[in-house]
Amino acid sequence: MNKNKIVAIIPARKGSQRVKNKNIRKFQGVPLVELSIRSALKCSLIDQIVVSTDDQMVKDIICRYDIECFDRPPHLAHETARTFDVLVDVIDRLESTPEFLVLLQATSPLREIDLIQKGLYMIESNPEASSLIAVYEHRIFTGQIRKGYWLSDYPEEIRSQDIPAKYVPAGSLYIYRVSDTIEKCDPFGNKVLPILVDETQSVNIDYEDDFIKLEYVFAKYRNKFSYLLDNLV
Repeated sequence: MNKNKIVAIIPARKGSQRVKNKNIRKFQGVPLVELSIRSALKCSLIDQIVVSTDDQMVKDIICRYDIECFDRPPHLAHETARTFDVLVDVIDRLESTPEFLVLLQATSPLREIDLIQKGLYMIESNPEASSLIAVYEHRIFTGQIRKGYWLSDYPEEIRSQDIPAKYVPAGSLYIYRVSDTIEKCDPFGNKVLPILVDETQSVNIDYEDDFIKLEYVFAKYRNKFSYLLDNLV
């Protein structure tokens, strides 16, 4: 890959309604936002890392790293602000427009050490792909309620492995080809490339109980995620 073409953005606004100050909440002694920074720093393909925040505590955390911090404007710092609009704001403020933008959410802190690199190579080698998203396969026995009664979507005897797979966004990685998404004000474009990750290793911090799952998953797969605890500064 050519240099000066890949920018990683980590959004980390102040506050949270469901989990107070979750972006700076510590896990294994490290704030969540810092775990995503460490993931980005481990990928040598990334040319620039930007944290978009309105939180002084986040700024204090990231000042130890050789990365950039953009002040998030007030109209993008509220609960209903779209992440895509935050990405557009960052791109508009860069000195030059990158070819790829890597979105790393602080609330999805567990990424295998080579996940970002794999994703970048995948989208680089597929010029028709407008974006890339990490997803996991999910098979579940579902039904519907009609006229007050539950009706199964599948025959009772169906095996779980025979249920059609759904693919759920893992939250850990999004990559945008800027010309096909940001510049067209199209969040994902019309050809979204999936990269499969393991459902059992995917954790999104939306509620307080998710920290329990985070502890469990990290303990079970510590060999994959221990790099996040390395001292990088």
